[in-house]
Amino acid sequence: MNVRHLTVTLPTIFVSVAVLAGCAAGVTPSPEATTAPTGAPSSTPVASPSTPGAKFFFDRGLVNYEHGDYDLAVADFTKAIELTPTAADAFGAFIGRANVYAKQGKFDLAVADFTKAIELDPTYAQAFYGRGLAYAKQGKLDLAVASFSRAIVLDPTDVHSLLGRGIAYVQLGNLNLHLAVADFTKGIELDPANVDAFFGRGGAYLAQGKLDAAVVDLTTAIELDPTYAKAYAMRGAAMAQGGDKAGATADFAKALSLASDAETISWIKQTRCTVGLGCD
Repeated sequence: MNVRHLTVTLPTIFVSVAVLAGCAAGVTPSPEATTAPTGAPSSTPVASPSTPGAKFFFDRGLVNYEHGDYDLAVADFTKAIELTPTAADAFGAFIGRANVYAKQGKFDLAVADFTKAIELDPTYAQAFYGRGLAYAKQGKLDLAVASFSRAIVLDPTDVHSLLGRGIAYVQLGNLNLHLAVADFTKGIELDPANVDAFFGRGGAYLAQGKLDAAVVDLTTAIELDPTYAKAYAMRGAAMAQGGDKAGATADFAKALSLASDAETISWIKQTRCTVGLGCD
């Protein structure tokens, strides 16, 4: 059995509208800000353990993972690791448990398991990618950049590692924004329909004060996904800073009409407040 969809998704660390608007306004970004998932990375299959007993627990761990029963999944992957005769045979179980820990927000444990998997197979790009996401969630952005960079060396076509590194560069601040733009641009070249790449580059342009370029990219993101509430809010922030108060007000209203959860609504309102269009 192969693991095809275990690797944690990029948007679990995707920078919020408030963070990127804050960058443009000179506010220090928080590495803890997140948005709802909007996509999933490609992932190379991972083999299950060859030992029959370990394979049983590994396969059941996958089922529990897919069902959201994360404590049970951790227990199953742990048992699979214990039953494998060699560490190398436990590689898939370490990857599986690392992903569960990331889902649970236990990023220190996720880093440890991804690191163990990397020691067992230093050519597996998705382990570096997953560790990069976990580091980013911990606010260890330099380490995140290093992990994403290694993933990109191993797989130069991995758009999600490029976007992950771009996000980390945005969070690192002004001196790294040109690097973020370069990563998002490469992501767009590899996947011209990737909405997160346009959203990310639009946010980086906004943080650089390149308002027209930001509006263009965020408009493209909206065209690719007309339900992307935060893209409307981000574009609204760019319009507001460019003096188009009417356009900005309309975009924030649209963003709020599309937002369906309290956290997103709060971010949109915070961003609207940051650019001077009303606080409540």
